[in-house]
This record gives sequence, C-alpha cells and structure tokens, in this order.
Amino acid sequence: MKQIFQEIVNAKIQWEETSGPFFQTRFKDKIVTLRMNDFPDEVLWTLIIDSEELDLEETPTLWTLPPEPEEVSADVMRSA
Repeated sequence: MKQIFQEIVNAKIQWEETSGPFFQTRFKDKIVTLRMNDFPDEVLWTLIIDSEELDLEETPTLWTLPPEPEEVSADVMRSA
C-alpha cells in the first residue's frame, strides 16, 4: 500500500471538492480522499486510501485543488 501513496504524491491529480475539509479523486481504481487538517497545529494534509493514512506537510506541486469560494467570486468580479 505504501507504493500507491508515493505514486499519488508524485502524480498530477485534479482533486474534487466534497463536504467539509475533504477532497476526492480516483487513482488506479481506488477512491482517494484528501483531508485538510487544522494547520499549523496539525500537519496540512492527510491522504486516506482504504482506511490507511499518510500525513503530508506540503501540497505536492502537481496537485490541483478546487479554488476557494472567495477566489471564484473575485474572478467573477474581475471578469464582469
């Protein structure tokens, strides 16, 4: 299972927003969940696959997360 965590960290991933501080994607026929933690008191992210977890201190450079709602509304205002 550890190898799949390394593959995800090094892969180009487009995360989809779910409820709360969670994001999901599909990778090699597995549903992968990304949890945003209470940073800086905790690590920034936790990757979850089949109930196994890996903590991450930084966001991998190849990952794309959905924009924050205020970022979306600011982009809409700029284009208006």
